[in-house]
Amino acid sequence: MKNCGTVVVVLVDESESTKADRELRRTALDAISRGLSPGDRVIISPITDKSLSDFRFNIDERLPPTPPPMNLLDSTNDWRRRQKEHEGKVASARERINSQLKEFQERPQIAQKTAIFDSLGLAAQFLAAENHRGTLVLLSDMLEDSGSVNFEQDSFRGNYFGNLLNRLGETGLIPDLQGAEIYLAGARATTPERAAAVANFWRRYFEAAKAPLKSGRYGRALVNFEVEHGCGSS
Repeated sequence: MKNCGTVVVVLVDESESTKADRELRRTALDAISRGLSPGDRVIISPITDKSLSDFRFNIDERLPPTPPPMNLLDSTNDWRRRQKEHEGKVASARERINSQLKEFQERPQIAQKTAIFDSLGLAAQFLAAENHRGTLVLLSDMLEDSGSVNFEQDSFRGNYFGNLLNRLGETGLIPDLQGAEIYLAGARATTPERAAAVANFWRRYFEAAKAPLKSGRYGRALVNFEVEHGCGSS
């Protein structure tokens, strides 16, 4: 059976505005860890005000792929030994991931702003190396705050979001994410009306990025998280 491991890229908002969401973030990261299968690779990077100049992977681990099935040349003992070795390697990898997740969650949050657009562009470049297959998770309030854009303070009058999408498209800041599965958790705003407006913007953004958001994948909590696997060229 062919291994169908995939890459899971997690972008974690470390801006001042998300400090109150530490428990929400911990629950989401735990769910992501539990959702990994043998062969999957998990990459976690913070979203900060310096994402463009200082984008880095704080965690980059892969669970060992499932060994090939028993064949005619194998003895039962050899096959069982390989299975036991594989189980031990997977358990060790999971332990490393969980240990690094704990350290990551205890990091101080020092970013003042949130460069989500920059982080998404850089994540897309990485996913392009995987033929755009994979899962992209954003743990963020989804309130972009960089350059001339501030979703917390800007007035959303007129065609604010339409003009913003046009500007992002013209400047190459809407990446190609075709083939990626997208999850967004942690979203919030000061009023229900602003929350709905921001949510609608991100839906339009990901449609333009060729990765439409599926139902239930945008909200405060990460629900029904699942790493989707599919064998294909890599």
